[in-house]
Amino acid sequence: MGILIAIGLPLLTALSIGVFRLKRWVFTLSFLSALGSVASLYTQVPLNQVYTWPWMPNMLIDFSFIADGLSLFFGYVVSVVGCFILFYAKQYLPKVSDSNPRFYAYILLFMAAMLGTLFSNNIILLFIFWELTGVVSFLLIGFNTNTKKGQLGSRMAFMVTATTGLVMLLGVLLLGFLYQTFDISMISQLPALDSNVWTVLAFSCILVGVMGKSAQFPLHFWLPNAMAAPTPVSAYLHSAAMVKLGVFLIARFYPLLSNLDCWYIVGVVGLTTMVVGAVLALLTYDLKGILAYTTVSQLGYLIGFYGLGGPGGIEHDFFHILNHVLYKGSLFMVAGIVIHAFHTQDIRKMGGAFSAMPLAAIACIISAASMAGIPGTTGFLSKELMLAHMLHHPNAPILVGALVVSASSLVATACRLCLHIFSRSKLADPVQPQGILFQLPPFILAIVTISVGLFPKSVTQWLAQASVTGLHVAKPHSVYLWHGFTTELIISVCITLFGIIIYSVFQTFRWRLTLPAIFQLDAGFNRGVNGLPRVSQWFNYVCRVDSIHAHIPIVLVFFLGLMATLLFALSPTLTISTISVVYLPLLMITGTAAIIISMSKKWHIKLIALSVVGLLVSFTFFLYKAPDLVLTQLLIEIVSLVLLLLFFKKFSTMKRKEDHAIHDRSGLSFLKAMLSIGVGFIVFMLIQLVNSPASSNPIGQFFIENTIPLAGGNNAVNTILVDFRGFDTMGEISVLFIAMLGVMGLLWKKRS
Repeated sequence: MGILIAIGLPLLTALSIGVFRLKRWVFTLSFLSALGSVASLYTQVPLNQVYTWPWMPNMLIDFSFIADGLSLFFGYVVSVVGCFILFYAKQYLPKVSDSNPRFYAYILLFMAAMLGTLFSNNIILLFIFWELTGVVSFLLIGFNTNTKKGQLGSRMAFMVTATTGLVMLLGVLLLGFLYQTFDISMISQLPALDSNVWTVLAFSCILVGVMGKSAQFPLHFWLPNAMAAPTPVSAYLHSAAMVKLGVFLIARFYPLLSNLDCWYIVGVVGLTTMVVGAVLALLTYDLKGILAYTTVSQLGYLIGFYGLGGPGGIEHDFFHILNHVLYKGSLFMVAGIVIHAFHTQDIRKMGGAFSAMPLAAIACIISAASMAGIPGTTGFLSKELMLAHMLHHPNAPILVGALVVSASSLVATACRLCLHIFSRSKLADPVQPQGILFQLPPFILAIVTISVGLFPKSVTQWLAQASVTGLHVAKPHSVYLWHGFTTELIISVCITLFGIIIYSVFQTFRWRLTLPAIFQLDAGFNRGVNGLPRVSQWFNYVCRVDSIHAHIPIVLVFFLGLMATLLFALSPTLTISTISVVYLPLLMITGTAAIIISMSKKWHIKLIALSVVGLLVSFTFFLYKAPDLVLTQLLIEIVSLVLLLLFFKKFSTMKRKEDHAIHDRSGLSFLKAMLSIGVGFIVFMLIQLVNSPASSNPIGQFFIENTIPLAGGNNAVNTILVDFRGFDTMGEISVLFIAMLGVMGLLWKKRS
């Protein structure tokens, strides 16, 4: 029940803000609902519990939630950081604005979607919440709808994450079919899958989804463009929450897939992204863009860490994630404060801001030091743990080399952030002072960063209690601030020196280096999206889709091709059934009417012949003792007749003659005749296939036997329409409703 409260509180609050259009006390309600989620997780959700409510059991889909160490850890991150973000947003947003309630509602919706993803015990339910986070992030990134950057950034983020999410759906379904269940708690108790075509395909599809959501190379380009969002959104979605979903999914499926021979690809993708993101951070001037590229790098760092693990499990992954959440959340908040003060995101136009925002400056220095891996911070311990892990790997030289390049670039970036914003003198207008409450959230996160860095046991013991079987080793090594003069320490010192050298070199060239065109994948993506309409226009021209008269022939050609292939495959089972003498007159009259429809040039004769065909089909149903079909066919004939009469009444005789003349000059009469004959033959063969001798286990017997126990009705026809085939019936009703709207439009009196 506690999980439902944690997810439901922000969800209901967000819906209340939208439904009742609340404008007062919106922040208070939002903040209290986020606090309520934290309190519910802490007091009412015990560890290693599963809660299940049936939803669609026949499809193996239930409302099932699991509270293991992995979901609880990420749940605390999302909910606690969400409280910080809401408090920070109160200071960041305008005091009075009609868009503020919408912003708080979106943030709460995103929090609910994130928590739903994290605690889902059913893989399909996890995917539903996963996609919901993408939808809400689209709304948050494009919150400033009047800016071009916001529109392009939200479009890019949504298209990348949604497309890769659909690919991931295939992997999720394959995984469920391979295990014969979508229940995560049940799957975790089954043996891990062996490497074969299907498991590799499932792994590959899931990895694509992870790469899209966590901005892994070469799909990293959407994250810097998503920085068009308000800074609280960037701090929440792109440092602590949404981009961590890929990391979470890798951790969730680690016990199932880490024994595959291709698991090393996770490490290759992650460590490549780690290096690319860190280097690209040096080549941009946009403050939030710099932080975005460092986020890309650290996400690669986290995913690469899982990729280096084996079936035996890993250790201290929660510590690595916590380190990134603390310092990156603080840095993004500081960036928002700095942008407020300078009214620009160009770091070249900043400087001398320490006196105007001392708490933010201290927070930036501590958080940047953690990003650089300076002793006394969580970043230093995380880097030491990663180095120790890499040094024991068979490919240690390559891995350590990649980490040195990445970490050295982050040291240079940390120096650039601190010195360019707070140290050097500013050449433009004086810096606008910022309020203490505005600076408080990043300062608190920075204090936690340095406190955990100095006293790691205060956190690592708690994190060890959240270990997950199959993911973590049974007895992880302890984390100490001082391990003595080790190889890891020597490499750390070298990384710091290399980073200072890189900063000095770039400073000498005044940071004039720009991003190479080959790495501007976002520009290529936008060109592709903008060029898609031109490609579609060319394809339409080639296929004559722009011609109304070509629509039906195109559809019929594809229909003939598909059905002819199917019938050819089933040809051994086809038998030509005999026709009773009673049906011969009906066939002759129906065939004659059909020929009249195709040959006559007068529309009223066509209409009469079409009605004759419909009535004779109704009589055929009567001979087959199907009164419900007779009634349905008669109603369809009546409605069709009325619709056609209204249609012809709306068009002038001259217009009909012009259309008919164009139709006659098309030169496609022979093709249309062949298509008609082909469709008729295919339908005839399908009827023969349906009338073939029934199998030993006909499906009709199933409905007769289960109509009472499953549907609670005696009439099998009714239960098939309402229960067994309910969605199909709903679709038919929807079509009838749309047809009714069309009739109303034709009958509606034209207004002057």
